[in-house]
Amino acid sequence: MAREQSPAFQFYPRDFLTDGNVATMTLAERGAYITLLCLCWQEQSLPFEHKKLARVVGVSMAAWIKIWPALSPCFSITQGRLSHPRLDREREKQAIFREQRSTAGKNSATRRQRAFNETPTDVQRESNSPSPSPISSLLVLQKTEGRADARSKRPIFTGQRFVVFEWQLDDLMRILGAHAEDFRLDEWFFALDQQAVHSGLVIPQRDGGQWLQAQTLAEARRRGLPIATAVPPEQQFGKQTTRLMAALANLSDERPA
Repeated sequence: MAREQSPAFQFYPRDFLTDGNVATMTLAERGAYITLLCLCWQEQSLPFEHKKLARVVGVSMAAWIKIWPALSPCFSITQGRLSHPRLDREREKQAIFREQRSTAGKNSATRRQRAFNETPTDVQRESNSPSPSPISSLLVLQKTEGRADARSKRPIFTGQRFVVFEWQLDDLMRILGAHAEDFRLDEWFFALDQQAVHSGLVIPQRDGGQWLQAQTLAEARRRGLPIATAVPPEQQFGKQTTRLMAALANLSDERPA
C-alpha cells in the first residue's frame, strides 16, 4: 500500500459543486466519486479494474456499470492505473511547500548560528541580561543580523490574498513550539487563503505578520492546542487587523462542523 505523506487534501465546496461533471451526477454517483477521490489520495492511484472499483465503492457490478460513465471524465487512466489530475497537482503543491519550509528552516538556523559565531561577546551579553526589554531584543537582532528587518524576505507561500515569508514561518513555528509539526502549516495557509478569497477579505500586507499570527493562534485554540499568549490578541493588533480577525472568525463559526 502506498503511503501518502499528507493525510489530507484541500476540498473546495464551491469548485466541487460548480464542476460541470459533478453537477450532472446523481447522489449515488457523487458518493462513489468522493469515495474514489479519498482512496486515490491515500493510494496515489488505483487499479483500473471494474470489479475492484465496484467492491471498494460498495456497489454491485450491475450498479457500477451504470455509475462509471458519469465518473470516468474526472479521472485519467495510465498503464492500467486510475489517477485524478487535480489531486496530483495538489500533491505536488504540498510537496513543494514542505520542501520550501524545510529549506527555509535550515537556512534560518544557519544564518542565526553564523551571526552568533561572528559576534559571540555582544550577543551573549544581551542574552544573559535578566528580562530583556523589547528595545534590547531589537539591539540583539540588529547585532546578529545587521538590521531589524534583515530576516529573509523570500516568500515560501504565495496565495491569492496573502504571502508568507520565511521570517513569518519562523515566528509561527516558534509560537506553536512542539505542536508546529502536527499543526501542518502548509495545509493551513492554503485553507486560510481560500477562506479569505471566498469571503472577499482584503488582508493588510504590511502589518508585520500580525494578522497571520492572530489567525493561526485562533485556529490553534479552536483545535484545543495549549498555545499560550502573553497578551490577548485584541490588545496586540491594530483596528483593521482586529476587524478582519473578527470577520474571519465569524465565517469559521458559520461553517458546518
